[in-house]
Amino acid sequence: MTHKTYDAIVIGGGIIGVSSAYQLSRRGLRVAILEKGPHVASGSTGQSSAVVRQRYANIEVVQLAYASLQMFQNWCERLELKEDRSGFSPAGVVWLSDTASADCAEAVRQFERVGAAGGVVDVNELQDRYPSLNFCDSALDMTGIAHDCRNQPTVFWEPEGGFADPQGTTEDLLQAAINKTVDLFVRHEVTRIEPAAGGGFRAVQCSNGEVFSCNALLNASGPWCQRINEMVGVTLPMNLQPTRVQIAQRDRPSDVVGEIPVFVSAADQIYARPEANGQQFIVGSVAAEDESEAVDDPDNFNADASQEFRDQMMHKLHHRFAMRSRGTVRGYAALYTVNTDDWHPIIDAVGPQGFFVANGFSGHGFKLGPSIGCLIGRMMTGVGLPDDPAVDVRYFGADRKPLTSSSGVLA
Repeated sequence: MTHKTYDAIVIGGGIIGVSSAYQLSRRGLRVAILEKGPHVASGSTGQSSAVVRQRYANIEVVQLAYASLQMFQNWCERLELKEDRSGFSPAGVVWLSDTASADCAEAVRQFERVGAAGGVVDVNELQDRYPSLNFCDSALDMTGIAHDCRNQPTVFWEPEGGFADPQGTTEDLLQAAINKTVDLFVRHEVTRIEPAAGGGFRAVQCSNGEVFSCNALLNASGPWCQRINEMVGVTLPMNLQPTRVQIAQRDRPSDVVGEIPVFVSAADQIYARPEANGQQFIVGSVAAEDESEAVDDPDNFNADASQEFRDQMMHKLHHRFAMRSRGTVRGYAALYTVNTDDWHPIIDAVGPQGFFVANGFSGHGFKLGPSIGCLIGRMMTGVGLPDDPAVDVRYFGADRKPLTSSSGVLA
């Protein structure tokens, strides 16, 4: 049995864990990442749709999303890397929703306040860039009733948003972390944690028999977070639930011309983006019923997308792009860890001295991951850096009241 000692240990090699380890190393800590899978991003992160957008209900989250986008825009410089594997593509994000609503007006004010690029634009300004996108303002009738499309006059557009490669992004963050003071241990599933009497942890034991000790321990284990919390006797005050979500995929037909943006259709309750250098579509649902399938065991769930789901997503996608139906529709299912109280993460020091959690990102972890690492680094060390986003980590505290927006809705 070997025993290794570090200043801090991060449990979980998804984007939150790796980003946090990187930021801890920037603040002078020697860090180990313990990942139960065979490589980083082998859980929820690797199957993320990896959309990079800034529109959220609350200004604090907009600020974090903006900070993450700025990192993507200056990736190699910020991470001190020579090669960019993030695959960030500024395809633009089109929100097909009611631009006359109070929520949209608030989004415009938030973007102006933060300095983010985006706002309400005339559809005619976008049709040359996205000639195949249907800007219809109503949903496709799924009962088979004939539908006459009618363009909405304006949409909310984020010209600098887009999407990235979740695996490549996490691997780049890992490389930047390794270049400092971080070690990665894969196939290291944590099975037992023993706090030390004066704070810190004298034993973090893994299934392969290896043991680690540290002063600070971060639980960033995604859908497995409750297992880790239970090992130290922590019960969080909000309900965090591993949740199965489905994604459909199909090749892009040749009759879809021009650029494809990331788009979100409130009417159709879908989002989609291009993949594989623009040669495929990835389509997901934003309907509440498609983000509510609880999973008891994150190691054992149906990882295939159902035929019914794939059919529905394709009907809705074809509403947004007039295209032939040839080709195989594929799909898969992945896990979110949903905070059913308010859909926002808990990031805090809880339980034994030196124990921290970053749990319950509810599908937004990839978008926020690069900047969330800064908050966690500052929280765990007390050291702020000039490029940290100006958001107080206590906003996500475990003892908060459930977050709401002015409309009562969070996104």
